[in-house]
Amino acid sequence: MLRHLPDPVARYLSRAVPAGQPLHQAAWITMKGRLKLKDWCPYHAEEVICWPLGFVWAAKTSMGGLPVTGFDESLGGVGQMDWRIFGLLPVARARGDAVSQSALARFVGELVWIPTAFLTAAVEWSLTEDEVVATVATRSGPVAAALTIGPEGSLLRVSLQRYRSDSNKIETFIVKTESEGDFGGLRVPSRIRAGWGVQGDSLDPEAEFFEAEVASIEYRA
Repeated sequence: MLRHLPDPVARYLSRAVPAGQPLHQAAWITMKGRLKLKDWCPYHAEEVICWPLGFVWAAKTSMGGLPVTGFDESLGGVGQMDWRIFGLLPVARARGDAVSQSALARFVGELVWIPTAFLTAAVEWSLTEDEVVATVATRSGPVAAALTIGPEGSLLRVSLQRYRSDSNKIETFIVKTESEGDFGGLRVPSRIRAGWGVQGDSLDPEAEFFEAEVASIEYRA
């Protein structure tokens, strides 16, 4: 299945998906980390990703000592977020075209946790000077994710074009791999940092707002 792919893509996928693995299309992930609201806040989260439907990411955190629960999702190309104190008082709620575009791009980026999805006919690969670009045919149209691949095939970084609410425009969103791990026979990112990019497509420390450490992944066909 890798013979027709560009060399960097083949190196990445042969490392991420060893020979003989089932072509999983869904994953249930548990993770913990920090997200930046006004300050950095610890969280615990569960996520379900299902190709080609979408994802739901649900988390528990706190803000000002008050418990906050909520979710982000993209299902069938429609995105929304809903976060509440004590599960009742709204903290952040959003939906609409811009939110759906941003959530759909996130979905494509998070397929790195189901790298077998990159082996489907819905993905076309191209090369730039420094990256490989996966253009994924979603139910709402094509979405591109640029992957930076190391010499041995490790995934170093993912860049996406997403809507940024505080600037009200599309900007570069960057996810950097801090470490990899083996889950269910697949080799995927186990620790990441994420946020908005700066000129030169590097992660802006001032605009970084998300860190995650994967605890477990269960795959389904």
